[in-house]
Amino acid sequence: MRIGVVVPWCSEASIGGVETLALHLVKQFQGLGHEAELLTTTGQSSFSPWDENHFEVGVEQQAWGTIRRFSLDKRNNQLFEVLFGRLHGGQPLTWLEEQQFLLQKVSSRDMYRYIAGQGRDYAVLGLPYYYGLVYWALRAANGVTGFIPCLHDEPEAYLRTTSRLFSTSSRIFLNSEPEQELLRRLLGKSGHHSTPIVIGAPVSERIGDAGRFRARFRLDDPFLLYVGRKVAGKRLPEIIEFFEATRSDLRGDLKLAIVGPGNLGDIGYSALPRGVVDLGELSEEDKADAMAAAVALCHFSALESFSLVLMEAWLQKTPAIVHSEAAVLLDHLKRSQGGWVVSDHAEFAGAVKEALRPQIRAERGAHGQRYAMQFTGTRIATRILDELAHA
Repeated sequence: MRIGVVVPWCSEASIGGVETLALHLVKQFQGLGHEAELLTTTGQSSFSPWDENHFEVGVEQQAWGTIRRFSLDKRNNQLFEVLFGRLHGGQPLTWLEEQQFLLQKVSSRDMYRYIAGQGRDYAVLGLPYYYGLVYWALRAANGVTGFIPCLHDEPEAYLRTTSRLFSTSSRIFLNSEPEQELLRRLLGKSGHHSTPIVIGAPVSERIGDAGRFRARFRLDDPFLLYVGRKVAGKRLPEIIEFFEATRSDLRGDLKLAIVGPGNLGDIGYSALPRGVVDLGELSEEDKADAMAAAVALCHFSALESFSLVLMEAWLQKTPAIVHSEAAVLLDHLKRSQGGWVVSDHAEFAGAVKEALRPQIRAERGAHGQRYAMQFTGTRIATRILDELAHA
């Protein structure tokens, strides 16, 4: 099978969950003997201007497959801000406005022309639902299409254009049962051509080295770990607040290490709070090492459809502390028993106290590892390929 995986931006240095998922899938498709390529733009990341070319247009041949990059279309940022403000202010957009909105949310006509020029033997798999690039790319395809929405409960999920993606995609692949339940609420009784399939997401089997991390970063004190973008939407400020509120009641040498792109100043921190260490963006090896060395992963984000970060931490036998309002994370915790669910400072402090006890930490971490192992290997990629072949 010839297959192109569409994602707005991606590189080997990408840290986002969607980018990591796209890379994993292309590598596994290629490893399974299929002609797979990653179709993306010349953009750098969601933190960069969405019409600014960072990489060169063209084809990058990697040992594992091909990255094909297309130039970004210029966008009308003023129009986007107006439409975004109306949408998030509870005002409905007309059908034409939805189309205009999507054209301002990462677009590449060069990519659409390339896809339209492929035959019916070329399958297109797009992710996530949020960007216009995926909408137009899937609609340009002549062959079967697969859609991995990575759906969140937010205003964009209720657009008619989003519903059309579900109704016109040959196959829909979901990451978790809570995402499936959200989709049921969104679609209601409206018709769609294919039954959504919950398959999860492939997880890297990289095993970290705690000793190597401590030697490289000289972080010998016990530490909690946050991995992800430094944005309020990931509820990082709440994690820092809980940490600050409980640190004095716990071990005085406890730290909170933060890994990921962005700037803490953008979410209101002019200086690092006491005990917080910002490690910035790390390589995949250093990130796995950090997870292996951490007391626990702190993950409060409700904007998750699966959470590769959670699974990667569990593969290191590191338990997790998640928020009770994060439906997907809560579901994983209930199924795995790989950590603690908290809703306030007191519960957070209790979870950290237990995580600092080696035996309890090891037990919860082992539960998490057993759960995460079901998403390793090529099972998920094989399932996607089989579904597309029979679409």
